[in-house]
Amino acid sequence: MKQLESIKYYSANLALGVGFNNAADQYQDIFQNPNQSQNFTISLSVPLLDFGKRKTEYEISKAKYEIESISLDQDKRNSIEKINLLREEIADYYDALKIEKSRADLLQNKLRIMETLLLSQKILYAEYSDIERSAYDTNMDIMNITEEIYNKITDLEKITLIEIVKNDN
Repeated sequence: MKQLESIKYYSANLALGVGFNNAADQYQDIFQNPNQSQNFTISLSVPLLDFGKRKTEYEISKAKYEIESISLDQDKRNSIEKINLLREEIADYYDALKIEKSRADLLQNKLRIMETLLLSQKILYAEYSDIERSAYDTNMDIMNITEEIYNKITDLEKITLIEIVKNDN
């Protein structure tokens, strides 16, 4: 764009050439009796008969540049929105993970208490089994939430191209 803008409608070229015009069998005599040819060329382009072609090319290039610039700005805004959305989702998943871990701890405490009640035959095995199933489901929820956090962080890494989760091997 800067080059098109700088030349606008006029351009000039200057070319200068010097060379030897010898056959292959005379190559040994080149420095003793050179058969030289020189040329000098000047060209000037003045838009007398271009009928606005350069101006049209400049306007088309300028429009393409502006469209590409707007597209890049829109992509940048979309990426920032995605990043913010992923950050919020990750924070929500961390909150849910904290809640599930607290729930799992409470259920483990309840299981210990219920185990002593079960052994002393104060409760039925069905009641103990229900709590045991709830504890198992909570642990599965913790695993699923952890997997979702990992997936969201991976998506965030793809957008930002920054490694967030590091493997310490």
